[in-house]
Amino acid sequence: MFSVDRITRPRCLADAVYDPPGELVAAELDSSYGIFTGRADKVAVLRFNDLAARWVAEEEWHPGVKNEPQSDGGVIMRIPYKHETELVMDILRHGPHVEVLGPASLRKSVGEALSTAAKKYADANPR
Repeated sequence: MFSVDRITRPRCLADAVYDPPGELVAAELDSSYGIFTGRADKVAVLRFNDLAARWVAEEEWHPGVKNEPQSDGGVIMRIPYKHETELVMDILRHGPHVEVLGPASLRKSVGEALSTAAKKYADANPR
């Protein structure tokens, strides 16, 4: 997988390319969240409040996502993943409307990122 906008000098080659079977590609890319490949070996458990729930329910985070609506209007989302980098960024964009319930390592990474960001705003005078 790659990002097309990162191509700086495209060119056509005469060489044939390997075109893997679609089921092989799907098995590799669809098992885990985001651009990172590899079989998912963890499941993120995220709790979105009622405000965010209506938005995240309409997004396709990953084909393997499981949503559990909550009685208060929120939703608990379970997302399979292998690498947390992209997932952390997507969690952070929901700010106070989401809480990572597990695993502990993902919760810690999101907490550290939020703490680092909050420190930038603790001083009333920007640098």
